[in-house]
Amino acid sequence: MEESLKEYQRLYRQIDDAFDKVISLSSLSYYEFWSLYLVKEGKRTQIEIMQALYSNKQTINSSIKNLCKKGLIELKDDESDKRKKVCLLTAKGEDFYKRFVGIIDDIEAQVWVKMSIEERNKLVSSTKAYLDLLKEESQKFLEEKI
Repeated sequence: MEESLKEYQRLYRQIDDAFDKVISLSSLSYYEFWSLYLVKEGKRTQIEIMQALYSNKQTINSSIKNLCKKGLIELKDDESDKRKKVCLLTAKGEDFYKRFVGIIDDIEAQVWVKMSIEERNKLVSSTKAYLDLLKEESQKFLEEKI
């Protein structure tokens, strides 16, 4: 494996570790934390959350149930489709979000402004190029396996 790829993978894991340290302060599981984050960001159904987190239905369902038990979100009937339930932050959930979850955005914003415009643009364009190629190669792999 090329050395630069190893370095990229090492750095990527360190980014995850930095987020995990912040997440651990919230006393939520990884999926509970990111589910709460996504509800605040407008992902309201369990399917939307599942797709955004690339997770399975059982994991997200369990996370949503736990968040309901903790009083951070509530499930309500979708006004446009009564067969669906939507997730909404409770007042306690809003407060919790401000204290523990929203800090992720604050940290990233602080890091972002410390980078030059050139560094930001390079990071975005390189990450996009990497993601596009990763999706392409993953799709080829999946098509071969099907």
